[in-house]
Amino acid sequence: VLFRSVYLTIDGETSERHSLEIAEIKPPEAVQIIKFVPYVGKIKLVWNVSEKADGYVLSYSDTNDDKYKTLKNINSPGTVTYSHKTSKASVKYRIRAYIVRDGEKIYSEYSDIVTAGTLPDQVQNLTATELASGKTKFTWEAMDGTDGYVLYESSDGGSTWTSIKTLEGTRTDYKVGLKTEDRIYRARAFRIFEGKKYFGNYSESVKVYVKPEAPAKLEVTSVSEKKDKLSWDAVSGVDGYILSRSADGKTYSVLKTFTDGFTDSYTATLSEGIRYLYRICSYRLVDGLKIRSGVTQGQ
Repeated sequence: VLFRSVYLTIDGETSERHSLEIAEIKPPEAVQIIKFVPYVGKIKLVWNVSEKADGYVLSYSDTNDDKYKTLKNINSPGTVTYSHKTSKASVKYRIRAYIVRDGEKIYSEYSDIVTAGTLPDQVQNLTATELASGKTKFTWEAMDGTDGYVLYESSDGGSTWTSIKTLEGTRTDYKVGLKTEDRIYRARAFRIFEGKKYFGNYSESVKVYVKPEAPAKLEVTSVSEKKDKLSWDAVSGVDGYILSRSADGKTYSVLKTFTDGFTDSYTATLSEGIRYLYRICSYRLVDGLKIRSGVTQGQ
């Protein structure tokens, strides 16, 4: 209960002081931010309604000094959402309700502070590199403000995906062991808020093909001064072979591309006075691409 002193003026004379009893004005109930929904470039906030409130004041801090600034004065008590456009990876929010009495705002206590953030951008330049060991090394561009990345693979052409590695921190590479079938890979970044991972969009997919076996051997037999006969062991399941030769042992050019996986010999015509070195590889046709094996040198 509040008391206020007043003076009454009657017929030009001021009476003695009187005290009037004034009912105490209670602040509105405090509200809490109950949910946030991150997007790329913005954060949607949701809070509960405060009974008998006239509005809300939403504040934020996106600096390390925890200084809060007013983000939005909301004059509609039924409004319980607001979308904040921001480029910041992490933002702290708090809100309080108010009522208006005699032109003045009377505020509730602040809500608990909620740390939210935007989604990370799409992972860029996912690249697959074959290593000498036969493993595949994946790399991608580092992104600011992320808490980690997840690499996924699919063995059924992209219908279903499996997470194969979660990398927390700034690491942007991972090696995958040998596979016996073609796979597709993709990655996405994540940020962690309130103990939960929030993911950005998937990267562009990268296909990694299994190489076929190379022919076990390539035999070279001189038929005459102008001809060499080449024979090799056909490889099961391939679509053909690429036969190359070199006059200097350094630079090879394609001599013949065979489009039948059952072919196992060829007779090559020689240029006068030149002895050639030969090598061969097998290939599979996948999505219009020739997936080549390693090379087998002629003997």
